[in-house]
Amino acid sequence: MTESSGSVKSSLAFLVLCIAGVAVLTWWLLRHRRFTEEELGKSFEYDLGELRKVDPALITWREAGRVPIGLSVLRGLAVGPDDRLYVAGDNMVAVYDAAGAELHALRLEDVPRCLAVDTDGTLYVAMKEHVQVHAPDGARRAAWAGLGAKCLITAVAVGEQNVYVADAGNRVVLRYDKNGRLLARIGEKDPDRGVQGFFVPSPYFDLAIDDNDTVWIVDPGRHTLGQYRATGELITSWQRASAAIDGFCGCCNPSHIALREDGSFVTSEKGLVRVKIYAPTGDLRSVVAAPAQFAEEAVGLDLAVDSQDRIFVLDPPGKSVRVFVQK
Repeated sequence: MTESSGSVKSSLAFLVLCIAGVAVLTWWLLRHRRFTEEELGKSFEYDLGELRKVDPALITWREAGRVPIGLSVLRGLAVGPDDRLYVAGDNMVAVYDAAGAELHALRLEDVPRCLAVDTDGTLYVAMKEHVQVHAPDGARRAAWAGLGAKCLITAVAVGEQNVYVADAGNRVVLRYDKNGRLLARIGEKDPDRGVQGFFVPSPYFDLAIDDNDTVWIVDPGRHTLGQYRATGELITSWQRASAAIDGFCGCCNPSHIALREDGSFVTSEKGLVRVKIYAPTGDLRSVVAAPAQFAEEAVGLDLAVDSQDRIFVLDPPGKSVRVFVQK
């Protein structure tokens, strides 16, 4: 045997030993991982079960009724003049009166994802990458320019002068005038200005306009709500990152928000499905609905508040809008 062939055989033997070692290590890690996942799964299920429990003293609202919605897929909810209820789903927007009776339906060429209604009844209906404007009678007035293939509109809100659009795909909020002219881009990542950008890991990215025509935007991955001027400057914010009842946990929560007349927030969550009310400062005030009142897989619980301070919750699995009033 030559020195060269001996060296090759030694190298091959070393390689075989390495492969065998890796195989043994992989086998051990897989066994350990399975064990760990099984144990973690039991623990997680127990903890989640505990988190689903809510102190009855915190629940100061009751369900007063349900509006059945005859759509296959429910996506968006809004309240308009005379407390009319607008529900976006399938290829239409269905309209109901304050008592829950269906009035009419606006049929669309595309799938609506969310909507907002102005004080005069004008509808701003958002598709995946553009906004359409419809007169109160349903006639289409305009279709704004598309925002590109990456765009995914998840929320739209209309104020006295501005229309705000949340684009989860590009992680930015766009401010338009009511003629569809783009005026500002809010929250775009800009390290030079110290703007970290919104953290949006999934298609849940909501906003709401207050009485001052400033906009509150959810930073869902950080469990934070921020108030912004129309020009994009951050005014204030509050964060509640916790699995406890007074916080938000998991990915992208709160998933939806609505503002009440007193400035407090109604919030909904996915994963651990809860509807709650927070003071303007971010302190928990009460619970509207506990997890046990919804299907565990419920997501897309869009929110609206009417002039009677009733809270409307879109329930896609239940094919309904649920109405809550204070006890």
